[in-house]
Amino acid sequence: MNGTDHRTYNFGSYQFDPARLLLLREGKIIQVTPKALEILDLLIRERERLVSRRELMAEIWPDTFVEEANINLYISILRKTLGQNGTAETQYIRTVSKKGYRFVADVTEEPAENSESGQVFAESSSDSAEAAPADVNTKHHVSSRPRYRMTAVAGMAVLAVFAIGFSGWMLYGMRATEAQAGSAYTTDAARRGTASTEAYNNYLRGRRIWEGRWYSIEQPVEYFRKAVEADPNFAAAHLAMADAYAFDASPEIAEAALSRAMDLDPNLHEAYATHGFIRMFHYWDWAGAEASLKKATELGPNDAKSRHWYGVYLSLMGRMDEAHEQMNIASRLAPTSLIIMSDIGQLHYFSRNYGKATEQLEEVFRIEPKFTMARRYMYSVYLKQGRHSEAMDAMVNSRVSTAETVAEYRRLFTEKGIEGFWRHRIGSAGCDDASPDSVLNCAEYYILLGKREDALSMLEAAAEQRVFMLPFINIDPMWDDLRDEPRFTAILTKMGLQEKR
Repeated sequence: MNGTDHRTYNFGSYQFDPARLLLLREGKIIQVTPKALEILDLLIRERERLVSRRELMAEIWPDTFVEEANINLYISILRKTLGQNGTAETQYIRTVSKKGYRFVADVTEEPAENSESGQVFAESSSDSAEAAPADVNTKHHVSSRPRYRMTAVAGMAVLAVFAIGFSGWMLYGMRATEAQAGSAYTTDAARRGTASTEAYNNYLRGRRIWEGRWYSIEQPVEYFRKAVEADPNFAAAHLAMADAYAFDASPEIAEAALSRAMDLDPNLHEAYATHGFIRMFHYWDWAGAEASLKKATELGPNDAKSRHWYGVYLSLMGRMDEAHEQMNIASRLAPTSLIIMSDIGQLHYFSRNYGKATEQLEEVFRIEPKFTMARRYMYSVYLKQGRHSEAMDAMVNSRVSTAETVAEYRRLFTEKGIEGFWRHRIGSAGCDDASPDSVLNCAEYYILLGKREDALSMLEAAAEQRVFMLPFINIDPMWDDLRDEPRFTAILTKMGLQEKR
């Protein structure tokens, strides 16, 4: 296949577009991690023969060492997604014991531009077997077949990411490779559709970037702008822009985009989740946030995004049993979503169940060893367990850093231990300035070093600046040593959180 011969495959009730890594069933997008779709692409292209396990490893993970168990997992994901249950009608992928796999269903091909009668009304399936958040990547081998690959983000984006702090990564879902993809909540607002192929394609590209949360804000928004320029009445694109800007420092643009989406389609249940998210993190309006999030789950009970974000809200309130319930529902709706799997691991960490947190995050690593979110969460877990060497490894592996930087961090740890590393970061992170970009990081380094007064000063500055991720201090074990401090209680009270625990 080449750029002038963009074709789709049809088999059973499914249509697969390998160039865009999109699987559809009867016009609805099935949310599947891109790594599984790469395997599907290979098996369909080579359907006239057996594809060996060794060939799969070489083709799908060319520059990465992973265990062969990954193949079993992704084949299982594909079979579950395709509804393969052992009957002849659902037979798609056949296993040849100890040798490999073969795609055995009848396949027809057609030019992609002629599919769907030239219009794009693809729906997003909320109850699929997978979620597909797009994540950005370190460099991997890219094969000659067409792919939407995100390039590594550098410069200001890297600096901004580091500044957010480890406790905030629950929502930022950064990835190290596109293989980490597992979009928990591609919006099913797209089922309202658009007749503009240009608008829909730009919408999809923007969602893939946004769902990885590893970007400068303009990256996904650029695609959403193109989408609404192509079709100003495409409600899903306006909602996607609202979601992207909801993670920005100020909510005004997000609210404007959200309002436009609701004007175009008042029945967008996903919009209530976005509204709840904005009320939660930008206004500390906990009652308003819960009202919107509950309405989102009531109107769209099978929407993983609404369940996921409601789980985040409940965790911030210290309502851990309810948070687990919502996160588990989200996971059932998107059972192979790496972001949700990782967030459940962090939820165990918030619940002070470090053993379960470790088990959950290790499950993520079995699927994608380099998933950055899980590495960041594991850093925090290891610190609480006193496993400093492993914590350092997790931290280094969770960052997009140059080889020189990684070598320097490892040298500092070897020569001066974990505390020497934290002191180095205080000196290099601009902690004297207490800027919004670094204040939470600095507070963390200070508390890890036992400098309570300095940590409290940083947290007070974060409260004055209304730093986006500050509410997580209400539940993060990192701050347990400060919970008896009146100054810490005052910070929680300022956010309206003290009485919530």
